[in-house]
Amino acid sequence: MRVVCAKCNEKMENVVLDKYEYVKRFPLYNVPAYQCKKCSNLFFMEKMVKDMEKRTKELKVNAFGFERAIAVSGKGLVLRMPSDLVSHLKLKEGENVKIIPVDHKGFLVERISQQS
Repeated sequence: MRVVCAKCNEKMENVVLDKYEYVKRFPLYNVPAYQCKKCSNLFFMEKMVKDMEKRTKELKVNAFGFERAIAVSGKGLVLRMPSDLVSHLKLKEGENVKIIPVDHKGFLVERISQQS
């Protein structure tokens, strides 16, 4: 099947995207798509979209997250991590982590690798 780019009218090629976020914060891997060689525009057939919807729904059902209240400690704020999350990340008391702002709504907590 020949698919033509709606932006530049060039032929699109069938590709597999390493990573694509159909829904923000729910990355999908190895996603089939059509991509324009000229402008990189992406196009998805109906079957591809249904597959992304199904895969995203599965991710949402299995999403690992918690809601916690922010507490005050001295002049700083404290966010307690539930034991399930600590176990999942294999964190230990006294271990150092880096907190990286992602956008105005969130942040990433990353373990700082120990130099051996």
